[in-house]
Parts: sequence; structure tokens; C-alpha cells
Amino acid sequence: MAEGDISYEDMNRFVAARKIDGDKKKSKNMAIVASNSRNFGIARMYQLISEGAGLWEECRVFNTMDEARTWLDIPADADLSL
Repeated sequence: MAEGDISYEDMNRFVAARKIDGDKKKSKNMAIVASNSRNFGIARMYQLISEGAGLWEECRVFNTMDEARTWLDIPADADLSL
């Protein structure tokens, strides 16, 4: 495996940590925006594992922020900075 690659086992550990550290109730929706095909594949892996673990009602992966905002019903001019 190349440096920086994330394995299926790594993703399972990430989901398990989220399950332990997160709120005990299931979150409603999660949108992930992937900047390239590699990140899209990793995000899809997270989507499948986290949904199977019951972390989200629904988790979807998008190619653009506009697609994610539309799905989440967030206005285009909303400030999403952390």
C-alpha cells in the first residue's frame, strides 16, 4: 500500500472511533464532498461502513459543494466556515 492510502481496516477503525466518541443518538444526514476520484472512493467506503454501523440515517458522497448543499437543503449563500 502506498503512503497515504487508507485501508478498509483503517476506515473501520475510524467509524468505530466515531461511534464511541460521537453522540449516542444517530445523526440524520452526512454529505461528503470529494475533490477527486480517489477521495470519492475513500468517501464511498466511509459511507457504506458508517451507514452499516448506524451512524447516519443517510450518508451521500458528492463531487461538488453545490450538489451537497442542494441535497442538505442549505442555501448557496450560507456560511459553512468552521
